[in-house]
Amino acid sequence: MNILKKENWWVWLLIMFFSSGTGVIVLAALLDCYDKDEWYAQKKYWLIALACLIFPVSIMAMVFVLTMLCRVCAKLNVPGKELYLSPYVWLLFLIIPIIGWIFILVTVLYLNIWHVVALYKGEGEQYIK
Repeated sequence: MNILKKENWWVWLLIMFFSSGTGVIVLAALLDCYDKDEWYAQKKYWLIALACLIFPVSIMAMVFVLTMLCRVCAKLNVPGKELYLSPYVWLLFLIIPIIGWIFILVTVLYLNIWHVVALYKGEGEQYIK
């Protein structure tokens, strides 16, 4: 059973619900979204954040999951990749109080739903090895 087939979209729906959205890390591994030269692959950044206590590590983990969610959605051809792949849009959302924060929640919800919809449409089948 290959998990990226069109008929297995419901498995990703269950993974999304039961993992609170962090199951996208497994999907990113299957779609080969990781880059060994990025910040999340460098152990020194994680050790520095750990030395500064748990709070920076949790922020880095949230940014890592969000980064992988955006990359997965880009690989699965989710509409709007010009917006959610731009770091400037995310910074603008973060800087603007209330409205920007609501847009962050709406965008994350959009990406979490649409990557499952893209798998339902069969966008993940081209990455089956």
